[in-house]
Amino acid sequence: MTFSAEGQRLLGLGQLSIMNGQRPLLVDSAGKIVEIGRITPNIALVAASVTSLVVATAHLIATRDLIQRIELLQHNVNWLIKARQIDQWATFERIFYAAREICARPIDETARMELWRMRQELREQRIRLRREWQAKLAEIKIEPLWVDQLPPNVVEGILRNPLIRKMYDDALVREQKKTTQALDQTLSYPLLIELGWRLEHVLAVASQTELEFGMSISNEVEEVANIVQTIAEKGQRVKLQYWLVEPYNELVERYRQLSRWAPGSALPA
Repeated sequence: MTFSAEGQRLLGLGQLSIMNGQRPLLVDSAGKIVEIGRITPNIALVAASVTSLVVATAHLIATRDLIQRIELLQHNVNWLIKARQIDQWATFERIFYAAREICARPIDETARMELWRMRQELREQRIRLRREWQAKLAEIKIEPLWVDQLPPNVVEGILRNPLIRKMYDDALVREQKKTTQALDQTLSYPLLIELGWRLEHVLAVASQTELEFGMSISNEVEEVANIVQTIAEKGQRVKLQYWLVEPYNELVERYRQLSRWAPGSALPA
């Protein structure tokens, strides 16, 4: 595989890095795909480097990016101590160490089948997490303040009264705080779903099926996009721009890009 002159220049400057597999990709520091490598006759070198790449990538996920995300998103939400979520973490951790052991050796047909089995287990975990996330959000009831349910011209007239305006603003701040606290309690779901996607992507690279992975997650990514839209709409009911909507949308877009590169993808450009 080869890259364009500009791609090679940015790679040499350390502004881009290579994500290998059937078709090596140049990605930026945020994981966004910048360029797809062009096929050369020396394709065997790519396959030979997959094992070491997977081990290195898995190590990176475990020791840098994931830990940083946990620290950034956790805040004061102590969801990691809950038994159900500890079980979920244990499943991902078990798959991670088992996959790293398999990838430390040449990937033969038996290893590919085992990696495929792990991918299906990860997919089942993500489906369970997504449905739990949806159920948790459905329990969060958020309604606009009674003033905001009136016609706009009536609301404008009522809020001209300084005392009523002060009472309204105070009530709105309380509702926004309550909404934020409730939505923060669901932080574990997108974090675990993203971890599941990343782990499966690494396993797909190891078995040289990352293009198929891109196609297979397209519907799943759109389901998560719908959940993010639900969260945004819940916040809007109390005039709240929930602080994680933008990071969630960035997460969705990152995996949409993988789907777009996959042949036969029906996702919009």
